[in-house]
Formats: sequence, C-alpha cells, structure tokens
Amino acid sequence: MAFRKLKQKKYNSIYGYYNPSSIDKQVLSYYIAYKDAETSKVKKIKAVFDDGRIAITPDEAKEILDMHRRREKKRKEIGRNSNEIEILRKLSNLTLDEMASLFFDNRRTKNNKLDKNAYFNHISDIKINGNRLGSSKLNRLDTQHFLQARDGLVEQKIISNKTTDNLFGVLSAMFNEGMRKKNNWCGFNPIKDKDLAKLTKTDDNARITVFMTDELEKLFAESQYNERLNFFYNLTYYTAARPDAILSLQVKDIDFRQKKVYLKAMKGGKAHSVPATDKMLDLTHKWIESNGLMEGCHYLFYPRKKDQRYPLEERKKKHSRYESLRAPSQKLMDRLFNTDRNGKIIKDRKLRASIYTLRHTAATNLVVEFGIHAVKNYLDHADIRTTEIYAKVNGEQKRLMANTL
Repeated sequence: MAFRKLKQKKYNSIYGYYNPSSIDKQVLSYYIAYKDAETSKVKKIKAVFDDGRIAITPDEAKEILDMHRRREKKRKEIGRNSNEIEILRKLSNLTLDEMASLFFDNRRTKNNKLDKNAYFNHISDIKINGNRLGSSKLNRLDTQHFLQARDGLVEQKIISNKTTDNLFGVLSAMFNEGMRKKNNWCGFNPIKDKDLAKLTKTDDNARITVFMTDELEKLFAESQYNERLNFFYNLTYYTAARPDAILSLQVKDIDFRQKKVYLKAMKGGKAHSVPATDKMLDLTHKWIESNGLMEGCHYLFYPRKKDQRYPLEERKKKHSRYESLRAPSQKLMDRLFNTDRNGKIIKDRKLRASIYTLRHTAATNLVVEFGIHAVKNYLDHADIRTTEIYAKVNGEQKRLMANTL
C-alpha cells in the first residue's frame, strides 16, 4: 500500500491511499495532513467525519481537512489568549452556548454531530424567566433551570421522553467535562441531581421483553420475505451484538477461516470477536455474493436509497442508518407481537418487542446456559451489573415450572 498526493491545487495536503500493485491504482481511502497547533508538527490522519463516516471523494476529504484546520486555528488563538480565557473561566463568565461549542468541537464520538444539532435545536433557545437558556451565564444556572427546561420539552411533546433523557445525558457529560481541571469551564454539575432522574427510568429489570422459542422461530419465518431484514435479525441474534455494531460490520470483519466475527467498540467497550455459527457464515457468504461486496471497505449493510450523488459502489463504502432497518422491523414486530387482543398497538415500551429484543433474548439464553461471568465478556459489558439484568427466569423456564404443578 502507498500514498500519493492529489495533483489539483485545491486538494493540497490530501493524499490517496492505494494499492501500487493494482492495475487501475484506484484510491481505497483518503488521508489529510495538517499542522498540530500544540506541537507544530504535521499530522497525517485518515479523512473521517465526526459521525464516523469515511470520506469517499476528494471534496469530502477537503471538507474534513478544512474542519481540522479551523479547529487548530481556534486552538492556537486560545493558546495566545490563555490569560484572558483563564480569567473568564475563574469568573464563570462563559455562557452555556459557549461551553457547548467548546465541548462539541473537541468531542470525538459517533453521534457528536447529531448531539450538537439536538442541543442547539432543543435546549439553546428554551426561554427560562424570559431569558434564552443558551445565553445564560454558567454561574447563574442551577438544577431548577434545567428542570424547567426539561418540563418544557415534555409539555411541548416535540421529542420523546427517551430522546429527552439522552439529550440531558449529553448535557451532564458536558458539565462533567467542564469540571475537569484542564478545562475549568464550570464549578459544578447541575444536571447530576436526584430531581432530574430519568423520565424513562425503571427499576423493574425483569420486565425486559424476550422472545420464547416459538416466537423466535415465527419472527425468522415471517421475516424471510425481506431478505435484508432477515439477515440482520440472524446476525443480531447469533452474535448477541448491539444493532449499531452489526450495522458497522464490513466484509473484512467476517473471518470465514477461523469462524469469527469482529465487532467494533461500542458504548465505551473494547473491540472484540465472537464465534460465528456455520449457519451464520453460510448466510453471510450468500449475502456477500448476491450483493457483490468486496473485502476492504465495503459494508454488509449499506444505504439502499438511490441517490445520484452517490453511485452504488460508493454507497457500499457507507453503513446504513439504524432507522432504515428499524422502520420495517417495527412494522413487522407490531403485527406479530405488539398488538393486544383488541387489535390495538401496545404503547408500553417495556412490553413491546423491538430489534433490541433479539439481543436481550440471546443474552438471557446465554446467562441461563453459561452463567453471568462467562457471558459478561461475550456481551462486551463494562460492568457485571448490566449482565445481571438478564439473570432472571425466562419464559421457557416459566413454562417448565408451570407444567410441573
């Protein structure tokens, strides 16, 4: 493998990564080079957006390069005016919006762009006592301000309670980052308070929905009419992986020789591998062949929507969004499992089946068979208390118990 600098002047400091032994010398991925403001050394990194998307055109690589250059320029300016910034911090003179900008501009997570948009769309403009929350000084904000803000979101019903909880979780992370010694943006975290307990919080872990054997067989049988969905269900259940981890799978992550699937790190965990069954490998092999996927940068699940800006070969280098599978999946599961005797859709989230029910079912069955400690690593749980959620009597065991009475 080798690098070559793009010839056009507007693509200065952008490099193509290619295989020199190939006939067409096709670029496999793009890299960018820029000067680090702190070390004054040139850094060469892969061109990747904040949301995890990889640049597939020179223009996208240039967009990423410009973004990094702007950040380094900002870091340099902050370094020059460090005394002024330090005074502002000590006086807690930063506004919530200013801290949010500092937080999101330096944050590196998959959903950073979505979280940033959610903050400025739903939090920043909320009016508290006639003043916009985002323009309020940090030293004047307390828990009550955020409690009022959350109540306002709940009353407006613009976003769901779960989305609201996720948004305030990001806010809490922002304040925690601001309290770190290297930042000193704020003095305390007003989000971490018992009065701001999660709206969707439940202590009844036993009510996590799982499929019984006949229900699982029914789901796989009914989903055969949608080959893509059926394949997704099989991978999710037989790896017990999170849906996002399945969507992030590339052809190169399937090791047919050693019969393993390599899963990327999720939720602060580590990248790890799980054994692959012969059935799953056979399904995967057929899927790769039927979709013309190649080892390297092709994803197993790529966007299907036709878009003239992105030809098929370029779309295969991107992974699908969760929503593209969630919508048809929920429609099927609503018909099979989420309808009561009167034909009405069940609204209680704890009683509804979803894609995550496949992971819950696999996890519960594994814990019953092998115990908590063996399953903790298999599920990539950072804390065994998370695994304990699945250490309960499942539906099949209840049936056996009932038959003994």
